[in-house]
Amino acid sequence: MMTHEKFRNLFLTLAAVTTLVSCGTSSSTSQETRHAEEYLSLLKFKMQKDTVGGIYYTVNFKNMSEENTIKYIYCSFFARNSVGDEVYCTIRGKGVRYVRVVGPLEPLATTGDKKTDAYIYNSEAKTGGFNALYLEYMDGNTITFSIPMINELMNAYNASLK
Repeated sequence: MMTHEKFRNLFLTLAAVTTLVSCGTSSSTSQETRHAEEYLSLLKFKMQKDTVGGIYYTVNFKNMSEENTIKYIYCSFFARNSVGDEVYCTIRGKGVRYVRVVGPLEPLATTGDKKTDAYIYNSEAKTGGFNALYLEYMDGNTITFSIPMINELMNAYNASLK
């Protein structure tokens, strides 16, 4: 199981990733270029404020595999102010939140709307997105989304809104 510390370390590693994604088990060394839509579709992504000013996200994912069940979707979120600078929580002092969104997710199934806990308290937060996405399958295989794959996922979602 992916612990918060392992996911944090994974996120830090993703900063160095260019266009490649690690495929297979966590001990796998093979790397291939992959596309987000092979694994996951983003049906909803909404940043909201709760009644006390905490920022949370509502997401809805679809497992795009026709045969593999996703055990867990791990992701981290960030928030930016109106000029694009990352903002930090005025309570915890952190800007990134790591969460396990759902599990298990059957082939071609959707998560339905899933709300994260409020992860940041900062009145300057205006926009946000994903810093990292990591899929763990029931059979032990894992997929780590590269930054280009995350961008592809968000761009496909934004295009679906038009």
